[in-house]
Amino acid sequence: MRINYNNFYLKFGNRTVDKLQAPRIFNLSKFILPKQNAFHYFGSTSDDVGPSKTNPMFAETVQRIPIYFYQDLITRLGNMNIRAFMPLEVIRKYIKQNHKFIPCYDLSKVKPNPLVPVILNYAICDKRYKYLGNEIRIPYYKNTNIINTFIKGMKDIYDAHGDYYNQFIFLNVPDLKDLPKVSEMKMAANTVTNMFFTRFNTLEKLIIFELWKWLGLNRNKSIFKNIPLKILDKINFVFVSNNVFTYYSLGQLDRWRKSDENKSGKLDPTNMSKNFIKMLIQLNKASVDSSLIELTEEEVLEQEAKETEDFKGSDDESNKDKQSKSLTNTKVNEKPVEVDDEDDTTDDTDEVEGQDEDNLDISENIITEDSADLTVQKDLDIIGDIIDDEDDVDYSESVESKEQEKKSNINISRVVSIPTEQEEEFNDRIDTNLDVSDILNVSKLPIEEIPVLVTKPKETKTAEEKAKAALDYIAKNQNMTVSKYDGIRKSIGKYRNLKLTNDSKMTVGEMVNTKPEELEISNEDKEVSTLNVMGKRYIEKHLERDVAAMMVGIQGGGAIVHDIRKQTHENIMGGYDVYSMKIKPIEGEQSTIRVKLPRVKSDGKFTVSGVDYILRNQRRDSKPYNYL
Repeated sequence: MRINYNNFYLKFGNRTVDKLQAPRIFNLSKFILPKQNAFHYFGSTSDDVGPSKTNPMFAETVQRIPIYFYQDLITRLGNMNIRAFMPLEVIRKYIKQNHKFIPCYDLSKVKPNPLVPVILNYAICDKRYKYLGNEIRIPYYKNTNIINTFIKGMKDIYDAHGDYYNQFIFLNVPDLKDLPKVSEMKMAANTVTNMFFTRFNTLEKLIIFELWKWLGLNRNKSIFKNIPLKILDKINFVFVSNNVFTYYSLGQLDRWRKSDENKSGKLDPTNMSKNFIKMLIQLNKASVDSSLIELTEEEVLEQEAKETEDFKGSDDESNKDKQSKSLTNTKVNEKPVEVDDEDDTTDDTDEVEGQDEDNLDISENIITEDSADLTVQKDLDIIGDIIDDEDDVDYSESVESKEQEKKSNINISRVVSIPTEQEEEFNDRIDTNLDVSDILNVSKLPIEEIPVLVTKPKETKTAEEKAKAALDYIAKNQNMTVSKYDGIRKSIGKYRNLKLTNDSKMTVGEMVNTKPEELEISNEDKEVSTLNVMGKRYIEKHLERDVAAMMVGIQGGGAIVHDIRKQTHENIMGGYDVYSMKIKPIEGEQSTIRVKLPRVKSDGKFTVSGVDYILRNQRRDSKPYNYL
């Protein structure tokens, strides 16, 4: 029988902050979804399409349960290709085999019923994509896309029905040997290596890592920072380990966490993340130690009833034994036997039984103090590896780089340098001061005799004008038909109507044509800092326009630009834009050129291969110049 959420919280909830490291743990068989619940479902295998009709979570529901299928990803991290996949056919086949569920294509049209849950299914959201590239990184990109999609599912059900539904997410916790260590998560939060992709290669481990960051000092780096604050109280994570579970509400965890926004919190972020890992360890221990499991009221009543029945049964058996003994005694008195012979036989049988017991190998069943200490020590070593109290560790350098550095140092130490005459002569020349600042002796020449090395053109020609000049030159020196000449001349200005993306507000022609007034700086900006104001403005408004002008400038070499497209990619190693440009020389075959550029933030920072960089201003002489 389903109960309302308040009673469910009183029955299973961890209501005080000390329960984060010492949680209330129950048998999974006693878990029942409360009324007004929304169930988030992830596929357990690659062939999984949705929950089974025999799932015990929905056993008590008599009516058909609405299920909403997410048929596409909200984000597309990593390199992927679209493959043939027909989601509607898969959904029809699934519903045909599972009549307990009814497909839903609009969450707002679901009629709320407190006894009927709503299922948000993400099992097929990535079926239409095939991931390419490094196989080590594919699981991370795949699971991150699924997490971003199910965060959207949290928002969708809230936007459709408000506070009506309490949302539940089941998370299978890895065992102690496979549980991510705190030291590994600290390193992963600061640097990205191949070890990161191999360690967090499952959805469960990645969710644990993101929750650890969200509870700790790295909340801004967590995916769960995108969950709106107003729905945190409705999000419930049920942590499962084998046959036991415990659960927490994200809203409650957020209130326990002390921060600048929540000064009334009970625990600082460091202890919050540390106690979160302790809770997972305690849950693992409870799966093999029944003494850590808390019994519900129903289980207590069942246990008391069973003990009462066992007690009655033991009384009946004792009475029967007494009756059988009295009967044997009466028979012995009626027929006396020789006591000495009977005693001898009993002694012999006892000796034989004793010999058989002595010959049995019972060493496997005996737990000595040494073996028990070894078992406990082994568990403590595993737990000690997971929880690391050393916070003053520098993780800026990866393990691979340190190992490579050690190897290089060993190789260098084995090399014995042999000085030669050529080396001494070379060192003598290196030690001399070489002055090449005025190699042409320009400083000694009069101003009128200084040679002009670099000059600015009086009139600048556009790329379109240069392309037309190149076309005219080729047409004069080669046999070219009038129709071909006219066709090429028309295609020279084709770039003016192109757009980098479908959402672009400006055409390439408008982007290339930068007007002088767009570069002017107001007097107010001059009073603050011209560099800071213009740097941010250039990155946000003019950088992409200069990139477009650079690509269109290829027409000056006699190649006509037929199309320019831009694709944006975001991943953990850094964001970047890929510009694809189709060009065709006046004489030649068409080809495609792709240019990959990092995405630069408004403050000048960008990330390449997991390393952060920053743009620096280039100095130049603002006065007219005629030499270098």
